[in-house]
Amino acid sequence: MPIEIERKYLVHKHLLPKLEVFQYHSIIQGYLSSDPNLTIRIRLKNNKAFLTFKGKTTGISRTEIEIPVDVSVADELISSFELKTLVKKRYLIPFEEILIELDVFEGPLQGLILAEIELKSEGQEIVLPDWIADDVSDREEYYNSNLINS
Repeated sequence: MPIEIERKYLVHKHLLPKLEVFQYHSIIQGYLSSDPNLTIRIRLKNNKAFLTFKGKTTGISRTEIEIPVDVSVADELISSFELKTLVKKRYLIPFEEILIELDVFEGPLQGLILAEIELKSEGQEIVLPDWIADDVSDREEYYNSNLINS
């Protein structure tokens, strides 16, 4: 099973680099299940769509299976089941040996910015830029599946 190992951080907004120089993805996602033992998400990312299954988080790791689906299927799931959605722009920021995915939320979550970094192992040591603030990897209120209910 594929494993996702990820750290999540708050940021110092006033120290962020100029985001317009980085590639980004427009993302809309809704949740069919936000159970901590099995989260099921539908995501529209630019002109593609994915159905994602995530298992229970242990430490900063969890099983993740992502399946491409037709955009029309994703749209239908969101509208037919009246899923709450969250909208964000995900900027891809290379730094040292890592890729930082910076999520800038829109709509009701506007103002929230989170940085995510996928790791090769839980013990991987990384260098962080000065604009990275608190590590919130273990704080469930920052899981996207919980943010959607904010």
